[in-house]
Amino acid sequence: MYTVVPFPSSTHQSWGLNVQKSVLLAAIQKEIQRHDFSYLVDEPQPVAQGGRGVVAAGCPTCNKRINIMVQFLDHLTMM
Repeated sequence: MYTVVPFPSSTHQSWGLNVQKSVLLAAIQKEIQRHDFSYLVDEPQPVAQGGRGVVAAGCPTCNKRINIMVQFLDHLTMM
């Protein structure tokens, strides 16, 4: 089973690329699994390491502050 995925070219035209759906699904799942609703160091060093940084909730992979689960789900859909 194949699907056509449009990609813009340098001339702003779309062209198709045949991609197996199972391969596309596996790639998307792998990317989603990289992200985590956890904690990150928002500034250079947290206080626990002797710095003045802040530990905040968010996605450590993207180093993005996220306060609630709905924002995390939005983050996943905007990748």
